[in-house]
Amino acid sequence: MKCDDIKNELYFYIRNEIDLTTKKEIENHIEKCSECRKLLNEFSKTLNIIDKSIIEMPSKNWNYFAEKTVAGIHHRKIFGFLKPAIVFAVSLLVFTISYKYYKYRSVQQTTSLTETEELVSYLSDFDIPELSQ
Repeated sequence: MKCDDIKNELYFYIRNEIDLTTKKEIENHIEKCSECRKLLNEFSKTLNIIDKSIIEMPSKNWNYFAEKTVAGIHHRKIFGFLKPAIVFAVSLLVFTISYKYYKYRSVQQTTSLTETEELVSYLSDFDIPELSQ
């Protein structure tokens, strides 16, 4: 067996969930390979620590919790398109309002210039010394 094969089988070897021929192949390889032996020792220590840790599973509401979690995931998938749609609609609204405001201001400025020109034209018909300067 190669080192990569050993790495894939170490968990089952430590847990003794492997057939005898594969177990003997792993043992032969570990005798010869210091890297795999070191990995086996570290992995065994890690699994022993995990086995000694007390992990309590929720007793009563585990199914309820699992159902709510799965429902929440599906709910997010179904309504996941709403956020981009709302952002697009708001962006479109802001763009439209800005465009209308820009058009209003430009019309207002041209109207203002036209009125000013008309007023100057009207006043120039009179002899007002302040205007001729």
